[in-house]
Amino acid sequence: MSKPNHNSLAYKRQAAPDKTYKQLKQKQKLRISEMMYHVTLRFYLQNQRMPDDAEIDELCRKIYSRIEALAIWVPYDEVLREYRRKLERYETRIRMDIENGVTEQSLEKPKKPKKDKGKKPHQRKKKKKSVDEPIVDFQDDRFFFIAGYTSGGAPYGVTWEEMGPSTVAVDR
Repeated sequence: MSKPNHNSLAYKRQAAPDKTYKQLKQKQKLRISEMMYHVTLRFYLQNQRMPDDAEIDELCRKIYSRIEALAIWVPYDEVLREYRRKLERYETRIRMDIENGVTEQSLEKPKKPKKDKGKKPHQRKKKKKSVDEPIVDFQDDRFFFIAGYTSGGAPYGVTWEEMGPSTVAVDR
């Protein structure tokens, strides 16, 4: 028998069929709230008005499909109730954003610059090392070679005793 996938949406629905919006994690609520706001803002910028009841349901279905894509489980009715509750506050926030110059073009994500794929790795320009980098000393009084540092800051590596008497430290 296979193990259940605890991250799958089907498993989450089965495990908590009557989950409420309040039971979501704070990060999930924030993400859903931002989705609701951006969908509403985009609608307002296109239609110059807030959505009516039929349009609210359509917008909420769009939001809910995005929520499902993120594998966040909360019933549709809960999302719709929360969206209707927040819609009035979104209207005041949208009016303030429009006064501050938010446009539909400003909502689009900026495109990332394309990497230069024509050049091979050895042909790309190498970054110059900055002169201000501190010189790391790989030896001290206890260690012949310091391999690294623990999370607490203690050095570890090969000690002078482990190297034996044949190693003479000239310039320590």
